[in-house]
Amino acid sequence: MSDNFSCIERFIDNNFTSINLTVQDGLAGDNVYCALQDDKGYIWFGTETGVSRYNGRNFENFYMSDGLADNEIFRIDQDSQGRIWFSAFNGEFSYYLDGKFHNARNDSTLANMKTNSFYLNLFEDSEKKLWFSNGREILTFDVNNKTSHLEHKEIEGPFINALKQKGNEVLSCCSL
Repeated sequence: MSDNFSCIERFIDNNFTSINLTVQDGLAGDNVYCALQDDKGYIWFGTETGVSRYNGRNFENFYMSDGLADNEIFRIDQDSQGRIWFSAFNGEFSYYLDGKFHNARNDSTLANMKTNSFYLNLFEDSEKKLWFSNGREILTFDVNNKTSHLEHKEIEGPFINALKQKGNEVLSCCSL
């Protein structure tokens, strides 16, 4: 395993600055799969052993015992409601909002959200509906009504790379 995560790079006034962050600095794991800077300025890192939230000086680490659906996190997204979503290896959904993790054990809506794999894409349409895709399935979550109404459709054929909105339609961008 590597001793370094990689680095955070800043480009200010034509100068690069980089910071190497490691598990010795407090990062949850050696393998960082993803990163997200949220609307409060925190940087979230998904690793093989948990999630780290970095405030520019210190890490706060989160694990299944804190409410993550799984410790191995492949993707992190934030929606317009401020929820930080975690794409877990086991395919279960969880999000963080206002200092609390929501998952299938404490949220009945999330308990009804089931896929065969971790999600690769999260898209929010103009009506605040969330669209999750794992490449072969699309699952939608109506955030306006906070209901458990889900549309789950198996996709045959091409692999879904991205979801985009055009007018009132949500389009899937696919590869064969």
